[in-house]
Amino acid sequence: MDSALIAYHAGSGGDHKGRLIGRILGYDDYRIEHVHDFVQWLFPLPEPSAFNLEAPPLTAADIAELRQRPGLTRGMLQGFVQITSYFGFVADGDFVALAGLDLAARLDPALIVPALRCGPEIVRRAGQWATPYNHNFRRISRMLAALVWAGHPKVAQAFHQALTDMPAEASRHIDEHVRGYWARAVAVQPDLPA
Repeated sequence: MDSALIAYHAGSGGDHKGRLIGRILGYDDYRIEHVHDFVQWLFPLPEPSAFNLEAPPLTAADIAELRQRPGLTRGMLQGFVQITSYFGFVADGDFVALAGLDLAARLDPALIVPALRCGPEIVRRAGQWATPYNHNFRRISRMLAALVWAGHPKVAQAFHQALTDMPAEASRHIDEHVRGYWARAVAVQPDLPA
C-alpha cells in the first residue's frame, strides 16, 4: 500500500485537506503565491516541515518509489514548471518528459536536460516574489532539494543556474545567505542505491 505522499503523487490520494495533485496543478498565479500549504506535499523533504505540520516527511521508502516508479514525479515536474513560470523563468524544453525516464537514465552524465532561462517578465515578476525576506526563498530551497531527493538532480541544477543568472535588477533582494541555502539544497547527496 502506498504512503500518503506516494498516493498523492500518483494522483490517487489527497493532501491533508483532501486536495488531489491535479487540483494543485490547476492553481493560478494568485493561488501559487498566496496558498502556503501545498508546496510541502508537491516537493516533500525528509525533515518535517515547520510550516505545515500535517505534511508527512519523505521516508526512505517514499524516496525509493519516487526514484524507481516511472511517471511518479510527473506532477512534481509539472508543479516545477508552473511555479518557475510564475517566477518569470522560461523552459527551453520539456522538463515533464523526464518523469518517464528510469533513475539510471535521469542520473546518466550524458543526459542533457532542458535549460531554464530568465524570461522577458523576470524583473516584473521578481518584484512579486523576490522581495526582502520573502517566503518564496524557502520554497525555492525546498524545490531544489526535493528534486534532488526524487532523482532529478539535473533539473535542480538547471533551476539553480537560472537563479544564478537572474539580472541584478530582479535579484537585488536575494542575498548571499539565501544563495548559500540554494547552493546547499542542490548539493544534497542522498545516500540511497541508484
